[in-house]
Amino acid sequence: EELKLLKQESKSSNKSNSKSPSKHQKDMQEASLDILSEIQKQVVSYAASSLMCPDLFELAQDGIQELTKLLIQTTSDPMGSSITVGVTGTGSSFYTLLCEELYTQDEDVFQNVITGVVTILMEKNL
Repeated sequence: EELKLLKQESKSSNKSNSKSPSKHQKDMQEASLDILSEIQKQVVSYAASSLMCPDLFELAQDGIQELTKLLIQTTSDPMGSSITVGVTGTGSSFYTLLCEELYTQDEDVFQNVITGVVTILMEKNL
């Protein structure tokens, strides 16, 4: 959300100001985007690790169920709390990055997670 807000502010300030933003403003925005990008990478890595090794994470025992809940919530509020809509364009959503991370780290775990999500969805008749 912060990344989305920064990008919107950047665009609106560029449109509303006849003069371009100062070098300091650009540097601050770039640094903020870099920090948020790193946070996003860390969150995705943590989520992938918890799905790959749920025994190592106390709250990860039901990770596939939690991921499924988030995907179901996305269908009722596609823009509010969506994990499938990227801020910086195609391929930047949490779900896409998570799938890429899982697939890169361990294809079997990726397949198990997707199969688990689909199984839960089918059990709920969604």
